[in-house]
Amino acid sequence: MNNIIKAQFYQLRRSGFIMRVFLLFILALALVSCLEIMNDDGTASSFIVGSYSMAFIFPIMIMGLFVSCFVGEDFSDQTANYELLIGHSRFESFFARAISAVLTTSVGCGILSFVPLIVGKLIFPWGDAISLSNAIIRNMLYFFPFLRLAAFLTMLSFVVRNQYFPIIMGFVFDIMHGILSDSVSDNKNFLTSFYNFNLIGDCETIRTYNLDPVKGIVNYYAYDTAIDWKMIVGTIVVSLLVAAIYLIIGYAFYRREEIK
Repeated sequence: MNNIIKAQFYQLRRSGFIMRVFLLFILALALVSCLEIMNDDGTASSFIVGSYSMAFIFPIMIMGLFVSCFVGEDFSDQTANYELLIGHSRFESFFARAISAVLTTSVGCGILSFVPLIVGKLIFPWGDAISLSNAIIRNMLYFFPFLRLAAFLTMLSFVVRNQYFPIIMGFVFDIMHGILSDSVSDNKNFLTSFYNFNLIGDCETIRTYNLDPVKGIVNYYAYDTAIDWKMIVGTIVVSLLVAAIYLIIGYAFYRREEIK
């Protein structure tokens, strides 16, 4: 099993395409964050609170690329089948890939989710919409819905066995998040990864306004940024539990699949 895991990470290191795309996403997210902050009130904290979805929309798109590297490609070139023929068990073959794919995808997405926060802190005034420590804690919590979503995508990849399927699904997930968040009123809970993202990032908004003789109506916003410990514990426990269930289901399919 260790040899398969080492081979997976060697394959990732040799994949210049994935590394280039990952760096491109970092640059694109940094640029978009800068433009959004400049178009807002010029403070990073207001952007972090008001456009919190920026921290996970971009990472979800690239999620499929990592899973494809660890799972999809080895089915396309029959590497996974050769492992079984030379004596590796299906348990080793599945969990070596699944654990590598889920952890690497989650860490990669987690790194991307910090780009808006880092760019905002380094380039712009921070402001007072949310404290830096609060924003960091929320970003760290995104790791767990990423983990859950990566496990789900990994499970589907073992069922479909196509290297392009996870890449396509990464973009489908992004579209699904927008549709589900807009069409369902109760969209902040532990039910799905998408709703869990909203639960972590969305802060209660209080809006007031004033009439200015020159500017007209001027809006003022305040945010309730308190972090509930129930949200922290629920996010961690539910994400780990559901991710484990996804991998067990994926292994059940893989264990019964015929070698082709």
